[in-house]
Amino acid sequence: MLANSHHHGNQVGFVKVNKATVWESSAPNSRGVTIVLVDPIRCSVEEWRTFDTYATGKNAIKLSVYLGWEVSEGSIIVGVTADEPRHNLMHALHRLRLFGVDVYDVKFHGAFAFVTQKGFPSKTVMRKTNGPDIRPYVAVSIAGKVVETLFLSLYLNFCAWCFNLPIDVESVVAYDYA
Repeated sequence: MLANSHHHGNQVGFVKVNKATVWESSAPNSRGVTIVLVDPIRCSVEEWRTFDTYATGKNAIKLSVYLGWEVSEGSIIVGVTADEPRHNLMHALHRLRLFGVDVYDVKFHGAFAFVTQKGFPSKTVMRKTNGPDIRPYVAVSIAGKVVETLFLSLYLNFCAWCFNLPIDVESVVAYDYA
């Protein structure tokens, strides 16, 4: 993952999952902070949203609300900035800090990039810069352990029985990202 700042000309920020580019900045449409939600089991993007925090402080409020109430607990979140993210970011700074993303000290035309899991701020990996010559870069591998999930197996068995569905639940597994 690479975050780009205003002074980088034709260079772009991007998010890659399994070596494939899944999001790329293209000014001015990506100016501000972009949040990418990643499905860790399928290694794919669930969704992405860009909040133009240069244009107005209302977008910082929208970012804060999105992270606080619309993103599910345990979600893998990738944040990347482009052009100028900091100008009107004040209303999202506290929410970002709750995620382990402390960017109070990032100045105008600075940049930051992070990967976190909602509800686990100690797992956050973040880079930030205030200068145009260094772009923050974060590379993260997400690993989990396979665990048998008795409750899920019982639930699927019950659903299959209720709706007369041919579901093989003997091999049901879930991933624990602890």
